[in-house]
Amino acid sequence: MADVLHASITDPYLHEPKGAAAASANTVYHADGAGSGTWALPQVLEFFCVSGVIADVSSPGSIYLPIPTACTIVGATMVLGAGITGADSLVTFFNSSAASLGDAVTITQSGSAAGSTFSFTAELNTSLSAGTYVRVTTDGGSTTTAPLYVTLLLSKTVTRNG
Repeated sequence: MADVLHASITDPYLHEPKGAAAASANTVYHADGAGSGTWALPQVLEFFCVSGVIADVSSPGSIYLPIPTACTIVGATMVLGAGITGADSLVTFFNSSAASLGDAVTITQSGSAAGSTFSFTAELNTSLSAGTYVRVTTDGGSTTTAPLYVTLLLSKTVTRNG
């Protein structure tokens, strides 16, 4: 038999992927990286948000944002409701076991105004369990009463059936 490159095979000689005849409907092939794989229901990464408000970022305190399902925290976006003065405030994020989720975010007073945005990227202890919470804390370092609107970005892997 002549050597024929697989990429050169034409339509009547093409074949279904390995195991297709026995695969269940609505499944996809998941390669294992070792030259094989399995047929399984597809999985997708879903994102969702949980939001809350720190009533006054210039007063020390915390808010607790509920985690409704097992997930991973990706990060957070924060928006000031008014400018702050005097000094910066530090905002920190913790899981319900009081473990830090990453570096504190500096809410800068210089140039701050209503609508100033800040972001947080979770780097530590990112797996969260259903029925727990994320605690968001301000050190209250600034002056001038200003709300801080906080939105957590969370993700989870979901198996799709069809």
